[in-house]
Amino acid sequence: MPRSLPPLALAIALSALTLLSPLAQAIPMKAFTISDLVERSDAVVLGRVGAHTAHFDKTRNRIYTTYTITVAEPVFGAVRGAQISVRLMGGVLGERTMTISDNAKLQEGEEIFVFLKADQADKKLFYISAMSQGKYTVLRDEGGARLVRGPATTEAGPGANRLDEMAARVRKLHEQPAATKEVR
Repeated sequence: MPRSLPPLALAIALSALTLLSPLAQAIPMKAFTISDLVERSDAVVLGRVGAHTAHFDKTRNRIYTTYTITVAEPVFGAVRGAQISVRLMGGVLGERTMTISDNAKLQEGEEIFVFLKADQADKKLFYISAMSQGKYTVLRDEGGARLVRGPATTEAGPGANRLDEMAARVRKLHEQPAATKEVR
């Protein structure tokens, strides 16, 4: 017959788990530079988010959402076709929801500048490099200039970069030998 824990020991164990669980969730993700993102990526594109579909993995334990991205401009990398698929872990399927805290958030119709890692088996399927850090939203300032803004905010204020300057910087970094790339 299995032995059960005494009530006091069980209460202590449950209290410890409750206190420690926020610590496991609070581990910050490494901050990546633009150079880091370029090194981790197989492609960078400017595009518009289209429709999405959610599905379970083979074990039915995880939900994945696949978005269609219409490519307006490949910045670098082998992007085949005018549309690609970008898969993110998480999503809503029926009454089940799965969220990943550092994942990029994509919205239908949104214009994005995104760093991508190609799927090894399907070259039209990509994942966003460094999760939310690899996705920039394209915005316009008061004068109509196109800007890119990182994941921290969606405002076209201080800290936004001009889209053309960002694309030129990414191309230059991609063309540089690894030993000469920028250091933090």
